[in-house]
Amino acid sequence: MMMPLQAVYVNESSKKKGVTSFGFGSGTLHGHLLGGEERFSVEIDEKNQVWYEVLSFSKPAHALSVLALPYVKIRQKYFANESAKLMQNHKMVFLSWGRPSPKDQKACINKSGTFNYDGKYKGATAKSVSSLEQDEGLSKDGFSLNNKRVLLGSGVEVFENAKTALKNWRHFGLDWAFVDPKTQIKQGEKFCVCVKEFLPWVMMPLQVVYVNESGAAKRKRVASFGFGSGTLHGHLLAAEERFSVEIDENNQVWYEVLSFSKPAHVLSFVAAPYVKLRQKYFADESAKVMLNHISSSK
Repeated sequence: MMMPLQAVYVNESSKKKGVTSFGFGSGTLHGHLLGGEERFSVEIDEKNQVWYEVLSFSKPAHALSVLALPYVKIRQKYFANESAKLMQNHKMVFLSWGRPSPKDQKACINKSGTFNYDGKYKGATAKSVSSLEQDEGLSKDGFSLNNKRVLLGSGVEVFENAKTALKNWRHFGLDWAFVDPKTQIKQGEKFCVCVKEFLPWVMMPLQVVYVNESGAAKRKRVASFGFGSGTLHGHLLAAEERFSVEIDENNQVWYEVLSFSKPAHVLSFVAAPYVKLRQKYFADESAKVMLNHISSSK
């Protein structure tokens, strides 16, 4: 069941004696079973204690919620309790008030640990998007797909240029998202994706799961290069993402972003619609960056 909401406000404050808070409120839209508003917030108080709070007001807005009102209230309390448990069990989020330095990123990586998603899905993004769409296990385990494929041009020169761009992380050449371009693309390499969200930067640790290269564009018409990275503990999502370039039998060069993901932290859980929009937006912007790079290289 999908219930539409809209963010009403985002509040962030820093007061004397170290008291700081961050929170946002969302209001229900037509089509939601309830009429109301809900706030999620975190606060560090004068005793240096950190609190998480869920606060809402609501009333039935549909015949179903009127008839099942006692059950609806129980579910609201259950959600608040489960949300609090998630926050207690997922305290590790890597934030930086300024653009994260190499030192900040190294500290994030050192604390991140192992992969935070099921090992049976490691390397799954090496498959085609159609194959993943048919994988019932992914959907049953709560993962959703995100895919963007764009034509960069044609010819071996464009393919080699695009491959070099991937190896140098040019596809992350955004004002609000970046990866240290010195990061080596090799299996087992850990790195941080740094993303600007509202005021703080969020550092999200990943590890390269595989690097695939097939064919040789100069000898064969069809060739490809790509790599997939999996999320580590401390990432807001449990996910794997592939970036790849390919030259096909028609000599056309394609750039593709393919990922599967689900929330791994209460913040991404409660803001799931926003997170999905941001994923699609990133894929679109990354494709534009690659297109601009190819165009400027001609």
